[in-house]
This record gives sequence, C-alpha cells and structure tokens, in this order.
Amino acid sequence: MCCLALVAAGVCGLSYMVEWSSFAATPPRPKPSAGTSFGASTPVGTMLEERDETHIMFGHGGAYRYTMKSVYTLSFAAPHADRNSKALAWATLDNIISNSWGRPLILQKGHVDGVRLWFLAVCFGAMSLACLGLRAWIVPEGQCRRCRYDMRGCPPNAQGVTLCPECGTPA
Repeated sequence: MCCLALVAAGVCGLSYMVEWSSFAATPPRPKPSAGTSFGASTPVGTMLEERDETHIMFGHGGAYRYTMKSVYTLSFAAPHADRNSKALAWATLDNIISNSWGRPLILQKGHVDGVRLWFLAVCFGAMSLACLGLRAWIVPEGQCRRCRYDMRGCPPNAQGVTLCPECGTPA
C-alpha cells in the first residue's frame, strides 16, 4: 500500500510536467457550411466534417476522458487538424478544471470524466497509514502484548500463568 502511495505521488508530479493526449474520431459525416466561415483563412462555403471525438488526456494534475459529440472541423487532410483538435480539447479541459476547484475531485461534468491524481495519492497514503496503525495495534497469537516476545515455547508457572521472560507481562 505504501508503494501505491509513492507511485501515485510520482505519477501526480509527472502529470504537472507532461501533457499527453490521444484521441479517436468517428468517420466524418460531411456537412456543408452554408454561408459560414470557419476561421479567418477558410473561405465561405468550405466543406466541414462533422464527427465525434474522444480524447484520453494525461496532464494538468490528472487523467481525463473528454468526449465531444458532433464536432464540426475541417477535414483531417488539412494541415495540423489533429494538433488543433488536441489543443482545443486541452483548452476546454483547462477551463473546466479552473472552474471546478471547489467541486468534487473526481470530475464528471458533462462530457469530461477524470480524476485528479493528487487525490489518489492522498487516498493511498491514508490507507497506508491506517494499515500501519492496525499492524501496530493487532498482536499475533502467541506473542507478548507489551514487547512482542514469542512466548509459544514458554511453560506456565506454578499458578498456571505464562509470564513473558522479557518483560514479565502475563499472557
């Protein structure tokens, strides 16, 4: 359990230094952009594609799954279209995170599911401390309650009570 707490803390620290994302998109559904412009460099009447995207993201202190339905973008044949899609997903996630610090640490806001990794590190650390506390409190069968001397081979005295040879505590 202590190892899990250390690993979670290390991964949490790494998530603030690394920004990684991967996404999958459904096959495009062509939609004409009747009279609308998509950015300054896109002429009016350019064909946009409608698709659903799912981003798996690691960074900014957590691990997230971000699902976007019916996204209108240029074709992925356009230069840097995948990079633009990832940048949009990170910008949206940053906005959600910055507006949810007072809310639960496991995000389930609309189309974002995720967990902040420091929350996991704290949970694993608390469980480790609880296990160590229970280990100190529970005494195995056949050991002295005070000094934990193994008394399984100690004979009882004349009164029939087995005393610990180390500290004199009755068994």
